[in-house]
Amino acid sequence: GEAMGSVAVDQLLGRLGADWIAVHDGVPPLTLRPTGDPGARVTAEPALPQAMWSLLENSAEAGATTIDLQASIDRERVILSVTDDGPGFPDAQLANFGRLYQSSKGEGHGLGLFLASNVARRLGGTLEAFNRDGGGAIVRLLLPLASVSSSKRDQGGRDDGEKAGHRRG
Repeated sequence: GEAMGSVAVDQLLGRLGADWIAVHDGVPPLTLRPTGDPGARVTAEPALPQAMWSLLENSAEAGATTIDLQASIDRERVILSVTDDGPGFPDAQLANFGRLYQSSKGEGHGLGLFLASNVARRLGGTLEAFNRDGGGAIVRLLLPLASVSSSKRDQGGRDDGEKAGHRRG
């Protein structure tokens, strides 16, 4: 299996956003909204940034002209949200959200949302989607906050050897 650890939420958001903007040359524009809490950490695995990347790609492919990537903290969890001004999800896709090959892009698509849903589940979280009033969509990855057992961090923002778990308080 893939190694689990934890990552600082705002570092994850910053790296992901910078990479995505560089690859897409800023089109469509991506706005980053970090938590502002440098101590906020989330249980992570290598597939987490890939799952978030696929959510950003889906927004761009759906025709969004602006995308917002936000991290927030709600009690014992981190909420990573991708919000766009695209056409939103068809009702049938929302009803089957996260299932394999359920896509408005036609046959053979829908793997990204399925993988993002599985990553969320493996990390003890959930993936949910909504249409916005007035158009667009919001996809939220809700993950438990990770406990921090060490202040030793490597260059990637991870605490090697750190045990994942729920923060108690």
